[in-house]
Amino acid sequence: MNTTTESLDRLIEQLSRKTSAATPTTGPGDAIDEVLSSAPRQSDVPDLSRHPVVQQFRRDLIDGFIRVDTARQLLDLLSLVVSAMAVR
Repeated sequence: MNTTTESLDRLIEQLSRKTSAATPTTGPGDAIDEVLSSAPRQSDVPDLSRHPVVQQFRRDLIDGFIRVDTARQLLDLLSLVVSAMAVR
């Protein structure tokens, strides 16, 4: 494994942790506070490292040939993740 794939793995791990982190809650108050202070909702957050786009990018990176469409697909996926994190 080279430093490039290590960097990719580190980035994907950080994004995965960030997207699966629970939203902080506040103390009791009105109905909104009651919902926010209840147990965190569970959602099915897929593991980014297992996403086909990430796996293909990683294989191509290791093989030494990154196609433009492969890079675009990975960047599109990361853009979706970052956008979702910004909404939180």
